[in-house]
Amino acid sequence: MHGAPDMSKSQHAAASASAASASASSASASASASASASASASAASASASDLSRKDQSHLRIVKAASRLFRRHGQLATGIDRVMSEAGLTHGGFYAHFRDKTVLFAEALDDAFDEAEANLLFRGLDALRGKAYVAAASKRYLAASHRNRPAEGCAIPTLGAEVARAPVNVRRRFTHRVEKITGQIAERLDGPDAELRALNLLSLWVGTLIVGRNLPEKRAQQLFDYTQKSAERLAR
Repeated sequence: MHGAPDMSKSQHAAASASAASASASSASASASASASASASASAASASASDLSRKDQSHLRIVKAASRLFRRHGQLATGIDRVMSEAGLTHGGFYAHFRDKTVLFAEALDDAFDEAEANLLFRGLDALRGKAYVAAASKRYLAASHRNRPAEGCAIPTLGAEVARAPVNVRRRFTHRVEKITGQIAERLDGPDAELRALNLLSLWVGTLIVGRNLPEKRAQQLFDYTQKSAERLAR
């Protein structure tokens, strides 16, 4: 009779120890899972942060190239110079672009985005017909545009280089010219609006190219005369 109670106490103690061990194992597993989840969340956060930084660096490179290509020409501007202007090292270039022609195409997009904003918005939003043509001509054929090609339209600065560029660059350029021409056409009245819009854009571009190679006073006379001529295309 005395043996049975002793055995029961021994079993009870063993069971208690086993339960304590299982509880400790469970707590350890829970802590491990929690730590693993926390590590995964931290890794995901870091990855998102890295992606954001990469996107920002990509944009800085495109913006720098857009300015430098318009100022000096795409062929005369090396990758080293673009990356330096963007505040980045040369080695980082190929993490963003397969080659320079891909960058050229994206830099053109950036320049055309600026051109669209200047020629269609920023105070010109509601204008149509002669009022639009007069205001847009005055803005495009301004002395500030003549004197700061790096901040201006890409057509007069890069058009000749695009004509000799790979097909992907030429297609991008053509697409953007047709897009901005179509947007200008929507502001014109009467028939053949798209053709007149293309004529108007060509008039602005040609005048600016010539004006950049004339003395300032003569260039301004040309700009003033062209602005008056351009109004005939508004109808």
